[in-house]
Amino acid sequence: MALSEKLVALFLIALVILLFLGLLLFRSTRASPEQRFGFIAAVFVQLIGTIAFGAVVSYSLFTIQHAQELSEKQRGDVDVAAANKKRVISYIKAELSYDLDAIKVKRGAGTVLDFAIQKTPLKSEFWKIAGLSGDLKWIDDVELLNLVADAYFNVDNVRNWEARF
Repeated sequence: MALSEKLVALFLIALVILLFLGLLLFRSTRASPEQRFGFIAAVFVQLIGTIAFGAVVSYSLFTIQHAQELSEKQRGDVDVAAANKKRVISYIKAELSYDLDAIKVKRGAGTVLDFAIQKTPLKSEFWKIAGLSGDLKWIDDVELLNLVADAYFNVDNVRNWEARF
């Protein structure tokens, strides 16, 4: 049971107790019909005011509780986004590092370049899969994304040159 639900239940219990005590006092009082009517009207007005106050307090507590839950959910979403960004960037870094090492091997291959091209082909599969699956949305830095796209463009150009010649 949430805090707001406990407070509403406590409020209703207190309201019933006060109404019961008011009725006991009303029965034990010897008064004229006008005084009794005034007493009933006063108890009714007090009851309506108390219910209205309780409704305002309950709504306020409900609003505060849901705002806190939403804030906690947003913090959790930010943490998930940061973890996904780190994961995607680490995969991209690993793939581009492999491509850089492959290009360095090919640069020093000299006369055995055909063998070096076959032994260490360039990779861009993760980049393609990440683009198709929507994983690139986690990278919110546009400049970084542009640099990575340029790197993969260059990798694809090198791969095309190798295929042609």
